[in-house]
Amino acid sequence: MRLLATVTAVLVGASMVTNSPASVCRAAETRPVSHVLDSVAFGVAASEAAHSTVAELSDIVTGGVGQPARRLLPHEPVTWQGGSLTFSLKVDPSSANYVTFKLWGSDASAVASRLLLSSNGLAIGYRDQGDYDIVNQVEAMPLYPGRFVYVTLPLPPSLTNGKTTLSITLSAIGPIYPYGGSFEQRQKPFSAPSRGVYAAYSSTSAYFELPASERQGGAPVYAVRPSPGPETMDKVRNRVNTFALKLTGQPVKQEMATPKEISGVPVFLATAYETPWCSVYHDGKTLQKIVQVGDAFAIAQSRDSNFVGSDWCGAGPLGWALLRVYPALDASGALAENIALPSGKSVPRRQAWADTLRASVDYWRDHRRFYTNQSMIVDQYIYTANEGLRLLDPSRARPKDEVLAYLYQATGIQPWLGSETSERSGGGGDLPEGGFTATPYGRNYSLMTEKGLGRELGFVSGYGETVLHFGSDIYRLTGDEKLRAQLIKMAHARAPFRYPLADHDGYKAMVLEAITDNRNGHYPGDVAYGAHHGSRESEPMEVAALTKDPQIVGVAQQELADNQYFSYLTSHLTVGDPFQVYGLLTAVDDYDIVSKLPASTYRLPMTDGQPDYVWADEGDAVVAVKHGDRRMYFNFYYRAERAINGLVRIHDMTATAERIVTARSQFEYTPSGSEYTRPDWVDGIRGTGFPPPGTTLHQAWAGEKMPIQKRPADAILPKYGDWGPYLGRADFYSLAYGSYVIGLNTNASKSYKLTVPKGGKAVKDLATGKTVKGTGAITVGPKSTVVLYVEP
Repeated sequence: MRLLATVTAVLVGASMVTNSPASVCRAAETRPVSHVLDSVAFGVAASEAAHSTVAELSDIVTGGVGQPARRLLPHEPVTWQGGSLTFSLKVDPSSANYVTFKLWGSDASAVASRLLLSSNGLAIGYRDQGDYDIVNQVEAMPLYPGRFVYVTLPLPPSLTNGKTTLSITLSAIGPIYPYGGSFEQRQKPFSAPSRGVYAAYSSTSAYFELPASERQGGAPVYAVRPSPGPETMDKVRNRVNTFALKLTGQPVKQEMATPKEISGVPVFLATAYETPWCSVYHDGKTLQKIVQVGDAFAIAQSRDSNFVGSDWCGAGPLGWALLRVYPALDASGALAENIALPSGKSVPRRQAWADTLRASVDYWRDHRRFYTNQSMIVDQYIYTANEGLRLLDPSRARPKDEVLAYLYQATGIQPWLGSETSERSGGGGDLPEGGFTATPYGRNYSLMTEKGLGRELGFVSGYGETVLHFGSDIYRLTGDEKLRAQLIKMAHARAPFRYPLADHDGYKAMVLEAITDNRNGHYPGDVAYGAHHGSRESEPMEVAALTKDPQIVGVAQQELADNQYFSYLTSHLTVGDPFQVYGLLTAVDDYDIVSKLPASTYRLPMTDGQPDYVWADEGDAVVAVKHGDRRMYFNFYYRAERAINGLVRIHDMTATAERIVTARSQFEYTPSGSEYTRPDWVDGIRGTGFPPPGTTLHQAWAGEKMPIQKRPADAILPKYGDWGPYLGRADFYSLAYGSYVIGLNTNASKSYKLTVPKGGKAVKDLATGKTVKGTGAITVGPKSTVVLYVEP
């Protein structure tokens, strides 16, 4: 059915305003849902001709359910660009317009090529990680097997106002490496055909109704992976033991540019030394190797006083090793021996190591990070460096409650207060704006939401998963009960963001929600249960083994029932990084613990057969909904880094189709008195980046005016116009999407009104299951969310 009601967000409380000064499209989104304006079927000659289609470097294939599609092909010789497809569609001259592309969910490729949108030489959106995102990216894992995927994006009003048709170009480029330092490092070649493009549609609604005349696919039935099984644990032990023996026999690298080059070695070896089943358990050669690593740190720091500041871990890994093996080292007499430093001095090893650890603590106290996972890394190693120093020279260590407070801040137990004020650094941290003293974002800014998601600039999927591993290591190191409770909260908060899909080999799995990711989105995410399989910083059983929380244990048991855990371990048997082998080492004992725990009835909420479910995190402005066989994710704070963009990223999955949507919401906000004008950038939203060579591309969205949310009174950063927390998150959002209406209130003290839509048999509150009486406005209280469903 079509939802014919409108949604109006009515303000309760003064000092707020609605929408932005230039929100023509936002206002239009309250119009009734309308029909598709126009469509073109690619690979169908008559349809292409009627829409002035010009295909360059393209072929036609027979794809999903026997329908034709066009693929875009590489140049010969290969370049970073591929073919293109230009066509015309009707648009509404006075309304907001959207374009939708039809793709086949079974397509996959090892070359993660991208599809970009433009019109008459103007880029419609960004090449990488923009709020106006790419059309799609094909990856090695199929996006939605056996069904079509419909991608809907808004069109700039500047291109459609007063017009009845618009020429649109879809082009292919190669993969992008987001951390490349030049165009050549960042942009990879387009070397394989793109995924097939079946059709394009124009409409005045972000909700795309599947055309009744078009054949759709259906949900596949996935079998449980038959192998490998528990025998994998023997292979894991063999891999760990072989690696440990090899590592103890190798020389330690002395000429290091950064601590990262050997930082995993002491962590792995110290843990292996204390693990009874390991081949180097209580082996003197292992202690000798740890001593060599400690000397390498001390010598490098003596040579370059900035050495410990050249990587986030600093000398923290040496402190980690001391926390494990200090009694044995002390008893061996090695710490009393002298070592020769580059300065020509010969000093006791205990003193040289203590000097290095103290330098590391001092530097990183003054250079803390404000992204959650980064803060957890830095503060964890401040803690280990300090506690290792306490063992060597207690008089030089910082008070333990002080460094424990860093961990509380990093994990969101306490507000994050920034870097320490220090004469050594002039109070300068290394946030994007630099140069703050303390409490840059105010005394109440937290790196975790109240619900337990990491707070960067909104919801983070893949990178957000790393908090489970770092939180586990922090708890392993401290045994602190507050950190254990926070780890449980983090794991619970991430549970809604897994949904059923096939793994790389087509077997039954749960995968990570990544379409709505604010950072480095993937199509789709990797297998994920207790932790994200695709991350370097993951070990899926560790949170369950450490906490024994029944809900988290249930997730681990679900992974074992789906036989995905041993596949994960098998894929890691060839890793050579000591940190990753450390993950294998801990996995052995973690699995042994979990396998003996009582059965839990809990299963991930998006699993087939689970009841209807609504979960929202107002801190990150995200909503997860399971309604029958439909699963939906809404990110209202989608890549809004400098100002409120009003965009909602939606991932909507049914048995017959998947929708990936960038829609517009209504919103309320507290004015800062400033607004942001979208610049003429095409590479990304944080600067000019590395735009493509050749003819200069311009951004069709350039010039868009966006309001900036007022930051808290005691916050001195970010500056208005810069990027950072607060500036792009509104106080209240409302959205009409198909038969659903959502009101999300991020404000801690104010309430807002959401109009109950008319039409249909009844309106249900999906969170409570109750029917909403009447058709007036309902109140959405502070830090709460309402999801309504209009029954057809």
